[in-house]
Amino acid sequence: MSSQLVMSRAANALCVSVEVRPSVNWFMRWATLGTWDWPFRWLRKQNGGGLWVGGRLLVFDDHVEFKPNIANRALQTGSMGFDLTWSEIDEIGWRAGLLTSIIELRHGGQVEAVRCFGTKKLVNEIKALRSAKVS
Repeated sequence: MSSQLVMSRAANALCVSVEVRPSVNWFMRWATLGTWDWPFRWLRKQNGGGLWVGGRLLVFDDHVEFKPNIANRALQTGSMGFDLTWSEIDEIGWRAGLLTSIIELRHGGQVEAVRCFGTKKLVNEIKALRSAKVS
């Protein structure tokens, strides 16, 4: 039995293990006359050591996954996506953000944070799907 796609959204996920590719880093230092490093470090510090990665949040009837877009895969390295079954998720949270709200998926002592528009509806859908599958 295959998974059925329930909802798909353009989103950003907070990824801690992401690094900018060395060639991109070199180019940005060159293009900004060496001023690239301090805003980049500040941005990482503000996000708990991670970077927001653009992509797509896919909600299936039996799992949820995030896939980074081609631009982020080209410019960055590291683990940028996730795929969690409903039984792996311990808690589903919501918090307000600056422009968009943030969904938090807690699992095994980790948190996957995803920001997009329409998160309240999305959180309710995810909670309903999870409660229907996990007993």
